[in-house]
Amino acid sequence: MLIRPLIEMDLFDEVEEITCPVLIVIGMEGPVIPSHHQIEAAEKLENVTVARFETSGHLPFGESPKEFVRALG
Repeated sequence: MLIRPLIEMDLFDEVEEITCPVLIVIGMEGPVIPSHHQIEAAEKLENVTVARFETSGHLPFGESPKEFVRALG
């Protein structure tokens, strides 16, 4: 499975090094990356905006395009 290495990657220690503004887009129904991982990453960032898509999966930009564009501001 080609995606397995990406799923098993642990970059949480490096997240704290990000200093630029970040938008974390979370598809709460995503089967690939559990939403709690993205929430944990957001908690480690100082300049973060979180856009939660309650009824979207891994592709909120395709499943909820209008809401996604709004989240981009």
